Amino acid sequence: MKLRTILAAAIIAAPLAATAAPLSYTYGEASYQAWTDSDIDSHNWALKGSFQVGDNYYFTAEDSYLSSNASGRSGGVGLFTAIDTNVHVYGQLSLADSNPSSQTVGKLNGVRPIVELGARAALNDQLEARLAARYINDGVYNSKEKLKDEWVFQAEGVYAVTNKVDVVGSVAAPLEASGAVIALGGRFNF
Repeated sequence: MKLRTILAAAIIAAPLAATAAPLSYTYGEASYQAWTDSDIDSHNWALKGSFQVGDNYYFTAEDSYLSSNASGRSGGVGLFTAIDTNVHVYGQLSLADSNPSSQTVGKLNGVRPIVELGARAALNDQLEARLAARYINDGVYNSKEKLKDEWVFQAEGVYAVTNKVDVVGSVAAPLEASGAVIALGGRFNF
């Protein structure tokens, strides 16, 4: 509850930050993520990156990001718009490989869509906050070993150590799977 209050206050205060650094959409990131559910024994490294190709467009790629089985890749395109100097809303559509595994079902073939909508706010020269909702088609197995769609809600904080290097921490809460995903990592801005 305290984390939600802090994040809400940070987002509300974001337009008041007059010296905020510009938000970058060209970066590479590596983070160590862990699921808090004891039934999901997943602690793994995840990679993600983004490359801005136009005034408001970017490409994105991820490997094992928010994955409970340390696998899965996706790539897509995103669009963002500034609603204030330091606040952006964005949306992205990615295609991911269909490989969530289950002990009895095995692996799937093909691709599945992932849609993410969110907001990013530069709070000052060193702090950034991001809130997002992500829809993953066939993203998790239920108790009957059937695939279900998954919604994941994310909160992320970014601290700029230098102009190029950031420390990133996040919490993601899925609706269907149990527990949460806690991640800590680094980002290099190009």
